[in-house]
Amino acid sequence: LELAGGRPVVQYRDGILPLVDLREFFNHDAVLSDEELQHVVVFNYGSRQVGFIVQKILDIVQERLVVSSEERRTGTRGAAVIQKLVTEVLDPADIVKRSRPEFEMLSGGNPEAVN
Repeated sequence: LELAGGRPVVQYRDGILPLVDLREFFNHDAVLSDEELQHVVVFNYGSRQVGFIVQKILDIVQERLVVSSEERRTGTRGAAVIQKLVTEVLDPADIVKRSRPEFEMLSGGNPEAVN
């Protein structure tokens, strides 16, 4: 974990990947340490990429989602039942727009897909 412009970044595929700490975005108390292993999920945003630092990756699943927007909060699309558990569904584009507004200008605000 390194800093550029006062923000966390990592070297990724011969470039610099800006990071968004989801614990910080959602106001959890965890503090980043550059000495502990960080789990990062990479998101393509237009022609750019951003990495979301997550506490842990529980599983990777492919399911058809029925999202309830009644349970929506900033940075999420709502909640859905995934593998019999109520799970908040993130809105990666919203998180990027709010935490890295400069990406909106660079990408034209056109998010692609999650890697």
